[in-house]
Amino acid sequence: MSTEYGKMIGQTYNQLIKQAHFTSLSGGNVPRDVDPAFDTFFVTSKSNNVSFVFDRPTNTLIGIEVKPNQVGALPLGITVNMKSNEVTDLLGQPTAAMPAKKVPVLGLVGAWERFNVSGDTVLVVYDPESENVSQLRYEQPSCD
Repeated sequence: MSTEYGKMIGQTYNQLIKQAHFTSLSGGNVPRDVDPAFDTFFVTSKSNNVSFVFDRPTNTLIGIEVKPNQVGALPLGITVNMKSNEVTDLLGQPTAAMPAKKVPVLGLVGAWERFNVSGDTVLVVYDPESENVSQLRYEQPSCD
């Protein structure tokens, strides 16, 4: 997977829909609202295991959630069989991290680690039970 998700962060929906790369990744899908009360809208492609998160007031792409493909592969050479120490060996030391914890109503929530990878801000999310990687999230650099 050589997709450069990070380069899309900060672009507007109108800019992205003119790019063949985005159209291909989004599967040609159109925005959908989870709830009009939220300040975000989403474009999701289940076939490509990706959701694009846009800021509603500015139509700017603020995040990309990437789930593993059928064989468990994710961008950056990460797989769902990897634990935190293996991700750190691959990406270096995280810039921020949160351990798994119990949250009222939600229950056990998995740990995450944030990395700066070639100028991109990447959040690696771990499954709370297996402690293996569950997904990646590309974020705006200002997220902390």
